[in-house]
Amino acid sequence: MDCQSGLRKRIEEIIGKKILENYCKNGIGTSGPTMVPPIPTSTFIDKLPKGVLDGVNVVEKEHQDSYAAEVILFRCFEEVKDNCVVIHQLEYTHKQYAAFLPNHKCNKESCKQGPDDHPCHKQPKEIEGECDFIVIGDNFVAVFEVKGLSLQGDGTVDEVKLKGCCHSARTQRKRMVDLIKSINPSVTTYDFTVFPNLPVEQVNECYLVDDTIMFSDELERLIVDSCKSFSSQASSGDKTAMDKLCCCLLGLWCIQNDSTYELADGSLAKCITDIDRKLRGALVTRRAVDEENSKKKGKNSKKKGKAKKYPENLEMVPAPNIFKRHLEISCLTKDQLDVFNSEEQFLWVEGPAGSGKTIAMLGKIIHLALTTSDKRILLISPTDEKYPASKRYLEVLSNISNIRQDVTCKSITYDYEGDISDQLQKASTLLSQQLAGITSKIVLLNIKRSLTHNVYSFINQFDYIFCDDVQRLFQKTIYNSRAQQKPRYDKTIISEGLLPIVKNSSTNKTSMWILFDAAQLPYEWRFLDRSLTLDSFNELKSFFVGNKYKELTVNLRNTFEISFLLSIIRKHCERMYSFGTLPVKWPEQEEGHVLRGTKAVIYLLSDDKWEDVLKEELEVLKGPDSSLENKDIAVLYRDTTTIKRANLRTTIRSVLKKWDALDDKITVHNAVACVSAEWPAVISINRHRSYTFTLPDNKEKITYSYTLGCLYRAISRARVYSTAIVFNYKPNICEYTDKLLDELRERRDVCRIVEY
Repeated sequence: MDCQSGLRKRIEEIIGKKILENYCKNGIGTSGPTMVPPIPTSTFIDKLPKGVLDGVNVVEKEHQDSYAAEVILFRCFEEVKDNCVVIHQLEYTHKQYAAFLPNHKCNKESCKQGPDDHPCHKQPKEIEGECDFIVIGDNFVAVFEVKGLSLQGDGTVDEVKLKGCCHSARTQRKRMVDLIKSINPSVTTYDFTVFPNLPVEQVNECYLVDDTIMFSDELERLIVDSCKSFSSQASSGDKTAMDKLCCCLLGLWCIQNDSTYELADGSLAKCITDIDRKLRGALVTRRAVDEENSKKKGKNSKKKGKAKKYPENLEMVPAPNIFKRHLEISCLTKDQLDVFNSEEQFLWVEGPAGSGKTIAMLGKIIHLALTTSDKRILLISPTDEKYPASKRYLEVLSNISNIRQDVTCKSITYDYEGDISDQLQKASTLLSQQLAGITSKIVLLNIKRSLTHNVYSFINQFDYIFCDDVQRLFQKTIYNSRAQQKPRYDKTIISEGLLPIVKNSSTNKTSMWILFDAAQLPYEWRFLDRSLTLDSFNELKSFFVGNKYKELTVNLRNTFEISFLLSIIRKHCERMYSFGTLPVKWPEQEEGHVLRGTKAVIYLLSDDKWEDVLKEELEVLKGPDSSLENKDIAVLYRDTTTIKRANLRTTIRSVLKKWDALDDKITVHNAVACVSAEWPAVISINRHRSYTFTLPDNKEKITYSYTLGCLYRAISRARVYSTAIVFNYKPNICEYTDKLLDELRERRDVCRIVEY
């Protein structure tokens, strides 16, 4: 067997066949495309400055526009209804192409050997060509070349560039079709050039008569209809021959320039894991990704030659070493670094989910723990010790002792039960004794319930106090105080602990950070009567003005799609909270990178039969050869009453039995209590619910949506993969819910709405 035939056999039978068998077989009764890879591969991920671009950023913007155009088409193919395989970004070397077409001709337009036809003379590992998309159906193959050309600043098309794009695309298309025909000469082929950023009305008539060129107008419908017509127009195909062709193209997509391959590249789980690794480490710039890859390869991996140029990313800065060493974070936003470097005695940090409030706080705590000798630190967590946030704090802060044995962290929980007149005194006494008996430099205080006697005298013994997600603590004060109607009790951790710290700042030196996100507040705070609960919270916040107040707005936690979706939901939540005479203004939520993921999916179920949807989602995430572990997945839920929530949790657990092991179970939690928690993949289950009330000042009736807040909290917990199931959904009840869903139905690039 010669070298070329051996390579072809390796591509087809060893690589392609395994990918086809493992990842490209739709289940019984299913239809639709198999995307390879399942998630668009992101390379040009830097968020570029708005406005005028120059230098390297101009080239980077062109690359981003081209890739964004490919993602538009990727999302269109996801909506195809027919069974097919869609391969994205197939690139091949001269040696790999020659394995199928050994005598192919040179395609260089200005070759030194002259304009006449002559054999291709590229080096074996030199890139021969690429194809943006190949659609393989039962009896056809369609080739799509995508061009990211956009309108100029004056709204016109650059005719020279458009002509050049069409010419280069035709050359690429022909080269790919030649390859396909060399494998299966009888297959019906189609080939197109797509301009997702150019509208028809701005294009010269000569391009519109060419049926092989597509523009942005109704592109999704055009792609879906075209794939359907391909199947009906093409003659019946030989299944064996079509499988052989599919194996060859899949193998060619998977094999690397050096002939190595990774079959798992076709796996959704592998894609989620790879993207999640970048998000967890804030590898959200090309420079950071390259530095990380270079570190993995070793010190001698750097190639000699000119230094690589990177785009100027104004939002991002290299993280200080303390973040890299203890939190494995490569980058921070400039605002995060500003928060970390703050020397203010009191600091209120406000920002949307995923903007890095907790990361900045943990970095500060670790820095203080390692640089101060006789100072003690108290971290207040608004959840009890069993919830993810508290577990994460304890794990991170306990690991400091691996560097400095004298820096330890101790976790305690504040709680009480029964008649508060008796139990609060016991709980306070116990807390006082616990704090007095702890010598650890860092104390993690988990707040399970928030009513209390005076705790100021206990906590002001610490030099630094940090309170994460104070909105959750405020929520607990509302619920806990309402639960004590007779007698009404309004003394809480906020009024009796945090507030006295700032009110007595002239007589104590304790510093305090408060972290807050208004979008994660419960609806109840908008309807509270004047009470100590509300007054103490407002008074606490009033101390944090000027340099004592900082905003974080840039999202680094989630993929571009989830981040963009959250910004839409947050905008609608803000409008909902701004009813009547109570306007609100929240920090905006911005995307911090262009690292792509899956589309978020929202199921709207008219009944409460959500179990099958959950099963389908878990089959996708935990199917054969999945590399996702149970700890990478969370199922979050929300319902209206304690009993209903307990029943919901029980049913969820019964569904999960297939995948759960004794000591390795998929996380199941109440979504409200999962502040500061995050997972690679999250499935949320929420009952659709609204609440109608009358404004006291003008008797206007307002229908508030629980669903918006539930969606925001649950989706923000997912770094890469998010599915939300809303059951018992009824339209035309709450205008806020309806307006959000109407907008999301138009944003099919980041979200898919499925209605049953």
